[in-house]
Amino acid sequence: MPKRAAITEAAPVIPLAAYRGLLDEVAARIRARIFSGELRDGQRIVERDLAAEMGTSRGPIRDALRILEQEGLVITAPRRGTHVASLTTADALEILAIREALEPVAVNFLLDRNDSHHFERLQAVVDRLERAALANDWNLAILLDLEFHGLIFELCAQRRLFRIWESLKTQMLQLFGKLSHYYTDIAEVPARHRDLLDSLRSGDRTRALAHSSEHVVAFQERLLANLPPPAPEVEATQGA
Repeated sequence: MPKRAAITEAAPVIPLAAYRGLLDEVAARIRARIFSGELRDGQRIVERDLAAEMGTSRGPIRDALRILEQEGLVITAPRRGTHVASLTTADALEILAIREALEPVAVNFLLDRNDSHHFERLQAVVDRLERAALANDWNLAILLDLEFHGLIFELCAQRRLFRIWESLKTQMLQLFGKLSHYYTDIAEVPARHRDLLDSLRSGDRTRALAHSSEHVVAFQERLLANLPPPAPEVEATQGA
């Protein structure tokens, strides 16, 4: 009789829900390192090293990096591996100028609709921001800050405006990721959004639009004050 093939013990299977939880945790930890500056712009990310540091296999690391690549926080290229995505100062100036021009327009359309349900959805994000601040969770606060402003573009129901926001969202996330360096108190983040939402709800269009512009400009001033000046070659190109 032919010998039976040896039965090998199957590798343990992680339940899908547990794996997703692990994946979310790993992605959050890498994202936090990027936001804190521990992983610098342009720095190479080595799966093997991260797996060893986090006490996991390389599979969750690889899948987490795919999530972050979709967010625009990392870039993977053939034969070059995975690196933290970087924005030049010139990139930041362009993105911030576009946001400064467009967000008050989105707010104006949102006010035209005057739907109380929309304000409730924005309030829900502010409530989550409050909880993130209480937990001192900068990683979550940054994501919720971006979600709040993205929701304004979504609820204003202008598809072209929303498409422009979506095209900038990953770069905006990189810029928002620097928030923890510029605020001395995380509680300031939900407080500023709560005040902005109160202005939107007030029914005073002039006040709401002025507050919206001030909110955007204040963020930009904090960011630009801490960015390095544009490289000389960039300035020369712009002046050509």
